[in-house]
Amino acid sequence: DTDAVAVLGGDGTILESARQAAPFGTPIIGVNLGRIGFMAELEPGEIDLITRMVQGDYEIENRSMLNVEIVSGSGKVRSSGFALNDAAITNGSISRIVDLELSEGKVPIAAYRADGIIVATPTGSTAYSMAAGGAIVDPRLSCFCVTPICPHSLSAKPLIFPDSAVLTIKNVCQREKMLYLTLDGRANFELYRGEHVRISRSPLHTKFIKLKKSGFYIKLRQKMNEK
Repeated sequence: DTDAVAVLGGDGTILESARQAAPFGTPIIGVNLGRIGFMAELEPGEIDLITRMVQGDYEIENRSMLNVEIVSGSGKVRSSGFALNDAAITNGSISRIVDLELSEGKVPIAAYRADGIIVATPTGSTAYSMAAGGAIVDPRLSCFCVTPICPHSLSAKPLIFPDSAVLTIKNVCQREKMLYLTLDGRANFELYRGEHVRISRSPLHTKFIKLKKSGFYIKLRQKMNEK
């Protein structure tokens, strides 16, 4: 029965709060106490603006989320979760190239030899995906961003899919028995050889409370020029 959640911290704290608030449809507002705070609405010096929320002078911005499932070789869903930013498949703490196959529906798209692969929402496009060379996407767009991490190829490029797509990423790595799936840098799952990750648009949304009129591109310019 909570009306709203105020989050004091950086982007990691906001991500964790979003994962807890989204199933209840509870809106959140972030006050940046971290370094960049890209998802925070307010800086510490702007805390007085929060009175606008109490007065009803605010807007709600819905951000799309990922629904992520691990499907076993027999076709059964073994684990599932959701993410606001991204789902990343990597070799964990061991720096070795892995082999992954990407499909959309039943159509093969690409095979990657890389350090891993990231599937991000537009919200997550300015996080891990951007650092790996992916596109920066306006959060008003409805899409998935697929970015290979350090691919051992001259032709592997980031891809953009509509969020009506159902993506599958299969672990076909022969050298490694098990890889790791990480959601929003928080939840970790083991992904065994022959299993695949199925990613689609989640029915859940993260609701951000907006008090200021500055848009995505103003914040992008400000935050990306900060240390």
